[in-house]
Amino acid sequence: MTRISTILIGCILVGCSGRARSETPPHGSAPLRFGPEPPPAAAGVEEPTSVVTLREAVALALLRNPELAEYSWQVRANEARVMQAALRPNPDASLYVEDVLGTGRFRGGREAQITLQLGQAIELGGKRAARIAAAAGSRDLASREYELKRVEVLARLTRRFIDLLAAQHLLDLARTNLQLGEETLRGTTRRVKAGAGSALDERKARIELARGRIVAEHAEHEVAVARRELAAMWGSTTPRFDRVEGDLFDRRPVPSYEQLTARLAHAPEMLRQLSEKQLREAEIRLADTKRIPTPIVAAGVRRLEGPEEESLVFGLSIPLPASDRNQGGRAEARALLAKSEQTGRATEVRLRTVLFGFQQELRHAATALDALETDVLPQARESVSLSRQGFLEGRFSYLELVDAERTLAAVKKESIETAASYHGLVLEIERLTGEPIDAGSREEKAVEP
Repeated sequence: MTRISTILIGCILVGCSGRARSETPPHGSAPLRFGPEPPPAAAGVEEPTSVVTLREAVALALLRNPELAEYSWQVRANEARVMQAALRPNPDASLYVEDVLGTGRFRGGREAQITLQLGQAIELGGKRAARIAAAAGSRDLASREYELKRVEVLARLTRRFIDLLAAQHLLDLARTNLQLGEETLRGTTRRVKAGAGSALDERKARIELARGRIVAEHAEHEVAVARRELAAMWGSTTPRFDRVEGDLFDRRPVPSYEQLTARLAHAPEMLRQLSEKQLREAEIRLADTKRIPTPIVAAGVRRLEGPEEESLVFGLSIPLPASDRNQGGRAEARALLAKSEQTGRATEVRLRTVLFGFQQELRHAATALDALETDVLPQARESVSLSRQGFLEGRFSYLELVDAERTLAAVKKESIETAASYHGLVLEIERLTGEPIDAGSREEKAVEP
């Protein structure tokens, strides 16, 4: 059995590995496993009809999510823009008819001069190369935005997967508490019949059982909603699967803040900002080339109808940049570059700040899970066991038993919610950094929580 690893970016960029937990995951589920990419046969993936793992959910989303399909067409459009930018200007053909429809000997077309010529614009100053570079920069920026969108979609998918996994655990907990309530009612009824208990305790046990049924019914609805929300990530309106599979309580050492911030240079948002900066620089070069005139050379044949002779003609046309030297376009391109650089600095500050908060919350969640598993849960279970035995023997009251059972249920619920929060924080850190949380060189020493 392998461990859970709620790693969003591991599904996209790199593989991951980690230590296995000796404890069998609750809910009888196989732990999650993440890989570098969806399975090679993702194009033929069909929605499972029983159990869904995170890897299968990722493959389905990458294949069928309509938001990703929209961005893929934009990438193709930018590829076409690069192709168009590489084309040279078309030549132009012109026909001139002179000395016609006049007076005297120029009446009619007896003295007409007919000129047919071809002209070609000559791009100087590296205009074509600058145009190609700007189009390529736009294409690269669109590709980065597509990667960001893919990370966003898979982050939402993983978040919904975690929510459904937690809802399944809460449903199991509600059903277990319901069974305990039924056992308690049977024990209370036996005590009342034996004259060792009061009818009031039996009435309270029935009330607790009815409340337990309400909680279990609500948990069933929560699972149904979470299943539908997860299936919507791959465009399904009617989920075919029954449940998801994964170890909600798996966790790893929490890296230090310094280790995490070192990864921000390759974070998806920072790479997107770098692509935008490169595009703005290419646009500046393109704007600078537009101040250079584009001459047009022409050559043709002239027909002289009077003497019935022919001759060659040549021409050169050069625009004169008297007032328009693309000053505004060049200033605009430089202003956009400055804006991009400022946005990049603001993005880095924001990512560092948000990452610090996530790292601190993750350390707290890991510490809380350790405390719940090693200290709080064992004592709560022991309290219920002692209370139940003492209640059946008449040493403890019904209220003491109910209080112990409620405490255990509350601790279990807190453990499930804390585990879900832990994996949600792991997900957010990986979304920001673009790497699995346990990625890094072997020389890195992770800080244990």
